Amino acid sequence: MQNDYPLQLISFEICNLYGLYTHEVKFDSSNIIILHGRNGVGKTALLKAIVCTFNGDFPSLIKIPFHKINALLNDGSSLTITKSEISGGVNLRAFFDSKSKTSYKLEIELIKNNKKIVSYTYDDIKNKSYNLIENNPWIVQVDNGKYFDRRTGAQFNADIFDDENFEINSSAKK
Repeated sequence: MQNDYPLQLISFEICNLYGLYTHEVKFDSSNIIILHGRNGVGKTALLKAIVCTFNGDFPSLIKIPFHKINALLNDGSSLTITKSEISGGVNLRAFFDSKSKTSYKLEIELIKNNKKIVSYTYDDIKNKSYNLIENNPWIVQVDNGKYFDRRTGAQFNADIFDDENFEINSSAKK
């Protein structure tokens, strides 16, 4: 039997935002929600997290500093996203400059009637080209899997990240 009503968000909670705040927004039938608070407490980050979560924009969501997201939908299903640091992950930025970047993963679970419907893990080192270009503006993708370093003139392939730890092989070090 198909529902005659559209799927709607009932509540959205973001925990440990900026390492300080937990915010929950409850949506009701009035369709009017007012967020208010001091500057820097996460109003905009909360809204971005909602948009990124339901658009599946995990590269943008992973940039928001939070620990957990809980969302409840009107069909009784719940969505939980837990963000954690990847230990021993590659530091792409360390290869190109001295600034470090911590790698994170998102563990996403959709639960309905106390049963896990789907689970998915997204980590920011899986999408190599996104990280490479996003974190190093002097790197340009010139072809599928091929990159150019504007600083040095060097060209290299994405296969420099061969194994699970993305060890950089000797040809890429040049």
